[in-house]
Amino acid sequence: MPLIPLLLLLAGAPSPARPAGAPAVKQLTGPQAIALLQKPAALDAASSRVLQRVALAYSRLKSLESVTLTPEVKAIARLKRPRYYHYLQAKPEGELIALAISDGRRYYEYSERTRQYRERDAAFLNRVTLPANVRMFFPGQTAGAPMVGLDGEPAVRDYAFRYLGREKVRGKPADVLSVSTMLRSGRDTWVSYDNKRYYDAATGLLVRMVNGARVTDIQNRVNLNMPTEGFRWKPIPGALKGFG
Repeated sequence: MPLIPLLLLLAGAPSPARPAGAPAVKQLTGPQAIALLQKPAALDAASSRVLQRVALAYSRLKSLESVTLTPEVKAIARLKRPRYYHYLQAKPEGELIALAISDGRRYYEYSERTRQYRERDAAFLNRVTLPANVRMFFPGQTAGAPMVGLDGEPAVRDYAFRYLGREKVRGKPADVLSVSTMLRSGRDTWVSYDNKRYYDAATGLLVRMVNGARVTDIQNRVNLNMPTEGFRWKPIPGALKGFG
């Protein structure tokens, strides 16, 4: 399974082709990328307070269902303690794009484009690249920490945060952060882009992301009853297991 296309899907990043409305993408030099990976994330005092509240909110959840919908993709994420995870991406008409599942012991990622899947230990959820609306559910997924691809190498990092104030999302106040993100776009190449994230002032959960002109609203339902049977990996007919 090619690493970067799936990371683009998971991270909510702009496509390399940069469709209309996508955020501006800046190429990083090798030294720039290394420096951004190694130095502490930049946070102003207000964004630090918001992210502390966000981390606490996600840590207190027993389960979470988080749905994102854009004109191109519908994504449904379901999470349950300690390491159950089910993430489905499909086109609006229902055609599968990608699937990620953890049954509590093993973690699987599948791409419909390549018809391949890869398997890792479920502990990988603590550091692998996950969508912004679910990643802080798992211990180890702290704001500003580098996330890795399935090869175990750094792949995505939010390296700077700036508080922009409060706005309303669906009639409720939300704290808005400007986030600078770096993304591995090839074996040794990186890009960066800026995006905005809206965290509900009452619940602390992510409720909107804005990348360029593209707005993604997020609907969350918390502490649902989720039987573990819904997190079982089932072989996909014709799919091949990738190695490495």
